[in-house]
Amino acid sequence: MTVLNPFRRVDERIMDDADLAGPLIFCFCFATFLLFVRACLRMVPRARSPKMRSPASHSSGISMASRY
Repeated sequence: MTVLNPFRRVDERIMDDADLAGPLIFCFCFATFLLFVRACLRMVPRARSPKMRSPASHSSGISMASRY
């Protein structure tokens, strides 16, 4: 309620009931999600980027599209 009415006097006992279950569950779920995403990304094969070739290798007359 203090957030909704910032002009009201803050109760001094606001920190007496510090419930950390919500933030701890959130952090645990977020860390689990990040580990899951990391594991999934490791299983996906990466696309290979085409290697840079020297201009001399293009002298055969074959286009780049037909080489791959």
